[in-house]
Amino acid sequence: MVWQIEMIPGHLEIIRAHFDSHKCLSSDSTAPVDTNLPLDSRLMYNVIRPRTGQPILIKEGTIWKHLSVDWVPQTPKSDNNLVVFTIDSNDVLTKWHLFKSEACVIEQIHMHREAQFGTGKTVHMQLIRDQYKPILLIATTKSVFRLPVARCSRLGHDERACVLLHDPYCAWNRQTEQCQELLETSELRKQLVRYETCPSESQDQTDVIVHGAWGAWGPWSPCQMSHNRSLHARRPTSLEFSRPSKAWDLADPLVVNGCQCRYRYCSAPYRFGIDAQACPSEYAIQVANCSTDGRWTSWSSWSGCEPACSPHRKYGRRQEVSKNGRFGNEEDSYPIRTRQRWCTNPSPMGEQGKNCPGLGKELQTCPKSEVTCTSGTKLFNNANLKICYGLKKNSLVQLAI
Repeated sequence: MVWQIEMIPGHLEIIRAHFDSHKCLSSDSTAPVDTNLPLDSRLMYNVIRPRTGQPILIKEGTIWKHLSVDWVPQTPKSDNNLVVFTIDSNDVLTKWHLFKSEACVIEQIHMHREAQFGTGKTVHMQLIRDQYKPILLIATTKSVFRLPVARCSRLGHDERACVLLHDPYCAWNRQTEQCQELLETSELRKQLVRYETCPSESQDQTDVIVHGAWGAWGPWSPCQMSHNRSLHARRPTSLEFSRPSKAWDLADPLVVNGCQCRYRYCSAPYRFGIDAQACPSEYAIQVANCSTDGRWTSWSSWSGCEPACSPHRKYGRRQEVSKNGRFGNEEDSYPIRTRQRWCTNPSPMGEQGKNCPGLGKELQTCPKSEVTCTSGTKLFNNANLKICYGLKKNSLVQLAI
């Protein structure tokens, strides 16, 4: 409930005498201040009373925490043509037009969005003059907003849109055919169509089309992870990595850490009307400074079987260093094969990115193959070699391996 107030004649001297009797001293005095004042007069220097017997603004079931009042431009103050800004307990900013015992809502703005983004609370609102132009300053526990009192072109510069706004700060200029602020114009009144009263009836809006447009980017802040971490973790993949090496699924999410996010919304303005277009297909979120843990690629195919490496040879025969540090014969070694993988799917990135766990190369003893010799040949069986051979003109001929 909002009352319009005025000073009570003769009460100023009464209040001064009341404060003097309690010896309420100035803040720079070292003497103690008597705080045993009645609650209805403590810190109250000016007594006020309603100008009329009825409140000028009332809304059942609503608690207003903050209030600012401005006069409609280019109108005499005696007309009591007012614009009132209120913020209620739900942090909804409402712009009212009050004139001739009528009150109508011009615009509403929700100061905070979804709760998961760590919204704050509104702590202060003040109407100030910036080069004679009113500006709303709204402070929350997280941010300070500087809002214009009028947004005459937010629905476009069509006369129909200007009528729908019905904002007392705005007027339709017949000469320029634009919906413009009264604060910015010195045009003759005959060229301006003003909206000084509330609409008499609900206006038909079926022919109005307002296309959506992106709002400004918000500030950078730590990205908020959703309850389904894997779903959120996949989102930066398409933004940060233009060529992901695999399609991540829910069972194998790409984990990102330490990301900074900023958001924007298709709300400047929201689209309105059946044929209205949404915002262009661009990202509504930007992600930066992410750290990603490295991920292994798939294993490569096994290489061919190769003799085990030996740093020593003696009399033309391969020697190997066994586990106990002694040299062993080639009978102690077996052909091996290898396969590899790489920590590039993706590579570690950022200050918090971790390397892939485990080894990137794997060795395996080659499986032994069975050799069956044909008639007329004999099997030469060694630990590493099986050969079927026969004799031909006193020479050894290999027939099968």
